[in-house]
Amino acid sequence: MLKVDGMYLGYDLSGKDKEVLARDGLAEDLRDIRWGGERDQKLRLARNFRVANGARKGWWVGLGPTEEGGGRPRARLILVKDRKDAAAFRWTRPEDEWAP
Repeated sequence: MLKVDGMYLGYDLSGKDKEVLARDGLAEDLRDIRWGGERDQKLRLARNFRVANGARKGWWVGLGPTEEGGGRPRARLILVKDRKDAAAFRWTRPEDEWAP
């Protein structure tokens, strides 16, 4: 499971929606959500994450289009097919966690 800022990262197991979803941990389907992690090829201290279960198995977590407003540009997390489009993650807070 991936946990960031007290929320679990999830995805649509049916594959209809490509967005990565913030979950509170109470949803029934959360137990079926699995992530795989690999070291980022360019940034050795970072990881890339991919879907390990469901219709989009093998897809990577990436960034969607940037949205302007309120200061810095923001982008939603989405599932992408190619690893070259995957986002790299580094943990700076000990309360955030990843477990396969």
